[in-house]
This record gives sequence, C-alpha cells and structure tokens, in this order.
Amino acid sequence: MMLVEAGFQLSYRGGDVLGAKLYAMSATHGFLYCALATTAVYALILPVLLLVPRGLIASADGEANADIEAEAKAMEAGTA
Repeated sequence: MMLVEAGFQLSYRGGDVLGAKLYAMSATHGFLYCALATTAVYALILPVLLLVPRGLIASADGEANADIEAEAKAMEAGTA
C-alpha cells in the first residue's frame, strides 16, 4: 500500500511540475497549452480502456451482481 501511495504522489506531483512548465512557456497562451494537454490525456484514456480484456470486465460484473443478489436474498430473509 505504501508503494502504491508513493507512486501516486510521484505521478501527482510530476503532473504539477509538467503543468507549471507548460503554463510558464508562454505568458499569453500558457493556460491554453495546459488545457490542450489535459484534453489530450483524457482523450487518450478512451482507447486505453478498449485494451481491457472483455473477460475481465464480464467477470467483475458477474461477481458484483452475485454479491448484490446475495445481499438482496439476505435482506428478504431478514438476516441482513
């Protein structure tokens, strides 16, 4: 957990440094550069999501649905 948190903090602060450099590149267009970079990153997330295997998505949905159904049955039985 500590390793994950450290990676998150490094990437978060790395983004701050990159954003500050982009913003400082131009006095008149710095904000535009940052907005374009953010838009590009968000747009690139969509094709990456298509790389997630369908079986992984289906199994996660199936497990979630099974948990919900089990909770509903327990509530109906009055044991929740």
